[in-house]
Order: sequence, then structure tokens, then C-alpha cells
Amino acid sequence: MNQMKKLVDLIDQNKGLITTGQVEAAGVHRKYLSLMAKEGEIDRLSQGIYLSPKAFEDRLYLFQIRSSSGIYSHETALFLHGLSDREPITYMMTVPTGYNAGHFKNDPIKIFYIKSELHKLGKSMVETSFGRPVRCYDRERTLCDLIRSRSQMEQILVNTAIKKYLSSKEKNVSLILCYANELGILKIMQSYLEVLL
Repeated sequence: MNQMKKLVDLIDQNKGLITTGQVEAAGVHRKYLSLMAKEGEIDRLSQGIYLSPKAFEDRLYLFQIRSSSGIYSHETALFLHGLSDREPITYMMTVPTGYNAGHFKNDPIKIFYIKSELHKLGKSMVETSFGRPVRCYDRERTLCDLIRSRSQMEQILVNTAIKKYLSSKEKNVSLILCYANELGILKIMQSYLEVLL
């Protein structure tokens, strides 16, 4: 199979969004990306990221590609888990303390920082509405983050999300309390759960 055909197949397999890293990992030379971009067969979104004109731009996936450490959290995670119907205008992502997130300064992203040892607590993978996998905190960690950052969140959003979670069959209150203990908000979380249960 020639390199160009292999690249076109790879772009199709990745639903129209491809990175230079993915192309090179498949054994295709990066010059073919440049050739396709010059011919208008793909668009260069940013350094090392290309999109087929036939595909939809998946901003959640795109922002994740640009951040090796970012995990979607807070309101964005609520939306991804179906605990909120409101798609965020500003995406929220958590990174370890010390991570340089300056490359997002012109993007609609709010960055939260946390100690490295707590960064991966509750990390999971979910699919965007376009079917692409992204890193996201699980539902239990997301609720804890909302409580930790409650002064920056809409109270009605927090209460609605907790109520919706507690009414689901998949709730795991002991896991929430475990995370809350690790994150230093156990008493606050217990009082929220007592009121809303």
C-alpha cells in the first residue's frame, strides 16, 4: 500500500482528525500531511493537528491532544457524564501543579491545578459526542471537585448534579466519601450528602 493511501485510510479511521504523531506511529512520513494540506484535502488546525474538511471539529478532543496532562473536570466532566444538559462555554481541565498551561491562554479553557499525587485520582476515559475518547474524571471525583471549587461554581448546578447522581442506579456514595477524604473535603461532602439524600 502506498504512503498516501495509507494516510487517507488512517484519517478515515480517526474520524477525520489526525496528528503528526499518529501518522508517524503508523509508519507514514509526515511530508504527506503537508502535501494533503497544500492540496486542500485536509486543514491544519494547529501545529501537528489536521482535520478533514468532511469531519466535524471536536474541540474537546482537540484540546486534549494539546495537553498531555490535562483531565476534563468540573462542569465539563458533568456534561460528559450526562449530569448536566448544559454544554460548557468554557471547558474546564485539571492539571498537576507546576504544569505550564500557557498554550491555552487564547482558548476557552479554565485550568485548575492540583497536587501531582491527587491529579490522577478518579481519572477515566469517556467519549465526546463525536465518539472520540478523552480523559475525564469519573462522576464521583467530579462531584468532589465541584464541592472543592464551590465558590467558583453556580450553587444550583452543584445541587442539581449531586441530586441527579444520587438518584441514579450507578451511584457509589462510599467512593465519593473516599475521594472526599483524600481531597480534604470529607466533612463538607458529608453535609451536602445529608441534605440532598
